[in-house]
Amino acid sequence: MKNRAHRYWISFLLIAVVTNIGSCGRLNDTMHGISPEYVINKFFESWKQRDWKILYTLVHPGFIQRIRMQKLSPEEEGMSDEELFIHQFKAASENNPGKALKSYNVKSITSYKPGDTTVWADTIVNGKKKRIPLTLDGLTLKVDLTRIE
Repeated sequence: MKNRAHRYWISFLLIAVVTNIGSCGRLNDTMHGISPEYVINKFFESWKQRDWKILYTLVHPGFIQRIRMQKLSPEEEGMSDEELFIHQFKAASENNPGKALKSYNVKSITSYKPGDTTVWADTIVNGKKKRIPLTLDGLTLKVDLTRIE
């Protein structure tokens, strides 16, 4: 009886350790979502590589709401938010090849202060200074394309 209880206890500990190790990767992935440096660099790299699916995951939902408020074709109205975002970015990049992302440099990012929901990245994009907001959306930071200065 004592050996059986001992085996159950060891099994329980093994399961707890394995479960905890498995969640460490997810925790690190979650932490990337609130790292301003990671989010802004991932945003620019996705844009540069024209990876619109990843870019969609990094953009604040307010941008999609703004797109939905525009006059859309019946085909566009039937698209999911992700499909509409990708469609709009592909069309914009094809119609404005001169506005492609050629270079970027993140100069600084403001630090968090208690109560803040937005941090600002001071950047140089294609040779022009831009101030880009990163706003909390749930538990992740998203690039707010509606408020770029």
